[in-house]
Amino acid sequence: MRTMCLLLIAFFMLFSSLCLAQGTPNVILLKQFNLYPNDGYSDVWGYTAPDGREYALHGGRTGTGIYDISDDSNMYEVTFIPNATSDWKDLKVYQHYAYVVNEETGGMEIIDLSDLPNSASVIGFYNGFSTSHNIYIDEANGLLYAEGANGGAVKILSLADPENPVQINSFAPACHDIYVQDNMMVLSEGNTNTFSFWDVSDPLAPLEVSSLVVPSSGYCHNAWFNKGGDILVTTEETTGNTIKIWDTSDLGNITLLDEVLGPNNLAHNAFIKGDYIYVSHYSAGLIIYDISDPSNVLEVGSYDTYPTNGGGFKGAWGAYPFFASGKVLISDIENGLFVVYFEGAVEGDLLDPSSPLNLSAYSDYTTPASVALDWNDPSELNDGTPINPADLAIDILRDGNPIATVNGGVENYTDTGVQDGQSYVYTAISRITATDSTSLPITSTVYAGGAPEPRTATVMSLQAGLISGELEIKWQNPSRNIDGTPMDDLAGINIYEDGVLLSSVSVASPDTGSVDSASFTASPGTHSYYLTVLDNESPQNESFASNIVTSPLALPFNDSFENGLNISFYENQGAEVNNLSVNPPSGTMALNLNGTGGGDQIALRPVDLSGAEGLGYLIEFWYQPQGSGDSPEWDEYLLVQCRNDLGNWIPVYQLIGEELKPFELVQLEIDNLPNSGGTLFHSDFQVRFQSFSQSAGEVDDWFIDDFYIGPPQTVGTEPEIQPTGFELMANYPNPFNPTTTIAYRISEAGTASLILYNSLGEQVRTLLNTTIQPGEYRVEWDGKDDSGKSVVSGVYFYRLESAGQNRTRKMVLLR
Repeated sequence: MRTMCLLLIAFFMLFSSLCLAQGTPNVILLKQFNLYPNDGYSDVWGYTAPDGREYALHGGRTGTGIYDISDDSNMYEVTFIPNATSDWKDLKVYQHYAYVVNEETGGMEIIDLSDLPNSASVIGFYNGFSTSHNIYIDEANGLLYAEGANGGAVKILSLADPENPVQINSFAPACHDIYVQDNMMVLSEGNTNTFSFWDVSDPLAPLEVSSLVVPSSGYCHNAWFNKGGDILVTTEETTGNTIKIWDTSDLGNITLLDEVLGPNNLAHNAFIKGDYIYVSHYSAGLIIYDISDPSNVLEVGSYDTYPTNGGGFKGAWGAYPFFASGKVLISDIENGLFVVYFEGAVEGDLLDPSSPLNLSAYSDYTTPASVALDWNDPSELNDGTPINPADLAIDILRDGNPIATVNGGVENYTDTGVQDGQSYVYTAISRITATDSTSLPITSTVYAGGAPEPRTATVMSLQAGLISGELEIKWQNPSRNIDGTPMDDLAGINIYEDGVLLSSVSVASPDTGSVDSASFTASPGTHSYYLTVLDNESPQNESFASNIVTSPLALPFNDSFENGLNISFYENQGAEVNNLSVNPPSGTMALNLNGTGGGDQIALRPVDLSGAEGLGYLIEFWYQPQGSGDSPEWDEYLLVQCRNDLGNWIPVYQLIGEELKPFELVQLEIDNLPNSGGTLFHSDFQVRFQSFSQSAGEVDDWFIDDFYIGPPQTVGTEPEIQPTGFELMANYPNPFNPTTTIAYRISEAGTASLILYNSLGEQVRTLLNTTIQPGEYRVEWDGKDDSGKSVVSGVYFYRLESAGQNRTRKMVLLR
């Protein structure tokens, strides 16, 4: 593999004039894939399998392409895995799992890569959040950090069981990007002009230690440390704003060392590997900078994936330089995946041996005093020269201390110098005995006797018990510890209510893997529950929390959103809680819906309205268009829907786009709402808010606050007509050809009509004549009369009548 790269370098050096059209001679194109040109592409990441094979994971608008790039002369797509359609995808790898998020819907997709190079498959989804723009995985601690999930704050997920991530914390301000190294997290905080630094050594109690406010900042977009953590690179994704290199050796006194920017004046993401920064620089492609002298940064290589002239958000979106082979991945939004070679990205000297492959260390409760090591010997030097096994030795270290040397060809070793329950890090290094030339180390971590911490349980259901006030929870016990070894010491289950220990249940080792249940007395109201697993060690080990389940929502229900978005209460697709509204009725936070095309959607989880018919139960909320964001346009709506006992979502109220105005109260009496042949008074009643647009473009901002459902409130709510007023708005556009839209507001349920007349007073078209619920509506006129014939140019009048009120306006048709 390395030999092919060296030959390519020589070839391109001889014919450098041919390369300069798209790249410098030291950045060599090995392969381009553009298999889905009609979809477009976003981010990219890489995966090196235990056998040393290298794979590209490429985010596309409709799925993830996985490519085997191990053989320079035979790179190919292994599989394409569909996922939610979105222009924004991010993906990262932990162990042999890929995690994929998007900005539209569906949560986080989990892909199993263990069967590569044969195939890869989806094994599940994490639905604790619906959307996220960026994720980062702290591999050393097995933690996944997710940005922008259901409310802006950073979510921390444990990957102790990689197939079943569990959220363990939510904190910090809204941000765009996250990077974590050596328990230090850097947040790129977008429009706040700030990069903040957090000590996450205790992920349950992160501590902000410093903040970097960038003078004359653009959009603070991403940040990346060098290996030592004393150099930081940042990008701002704003035209004209530079890539900045900072001295972070003292986080209390961060200083700017240098700044650079490519010819298109717009950088996206930057990564540091060794002495180089790799930047996906939009229409300038990939640009590589040497930071061996961080006060004098030099451009040393590039490859232009978007040779068309021009700037803007086109070209290279993402890059991945972390393969040991020197391959670098570039994702171009329009032109697909590029695999290039840069010698500066190679790890290790070309004359050193390759590292051992597939190092594994194993011990479980049947072998508590020993650890079995297995690996595959390397067959080549880094330059591709074959290795004679007789010339090879494998040096084994435990926790950094040499413990054995194994001759080439043996490929296994059993260490008996261990203690049950202790964690050990094993290192294997290839060595050529004649020259003492050594490879890069590879490591494997293991617990003697198996990991002490059990995997968590899986909650299957939560429902009302046989006794009033009790709930019955059903779960499946784990059968393995967090490292995948068999579990033989299962002892108990803890039940937590809203994060507080409520009850403990005794189980035993024979119950591993079985389904169990327990009943407990719940506190009044609506609460969230999760389980943890206990073993019989002394002291006991307790697992991370299980998936969270929620008791049936209790009425009255009231949410001011001051504590963020509680995913136990809602089924959410894209909505978030933030402080972007203007003067909300309570606190500073409100629910924000916007989005693209179909917009955002959020539904209250089921509540039991059985027997509440005729009691005057209300749905109440305050709303505001625009806030401090963008005002919803004339073709954008906020729709309120209710779910009847037939399972159908029924539109009951809608608002039309307009500019900023103070929050207004809406009160909907459930007895008077349409039910489409069913009833709203049933055990699985739900309310849903949805923002949407008649066009396929961006949906601007709507805000909801102080959401309430229950009996009429006697304190704290001012009676108000819903909606406020009867109104017929001016049509848009006016004059028009061939269509125009008429917006109107109805204040009372009843019969309503909207009729068009010509200048002689003759009726031309009936646009509306039916029973209608209170709300705001739009209707389009296509310039035709009731018989379907196009009418002539001229002045026309449209008249709205409802509940004894009427209004007339004028429009002009120009053909």
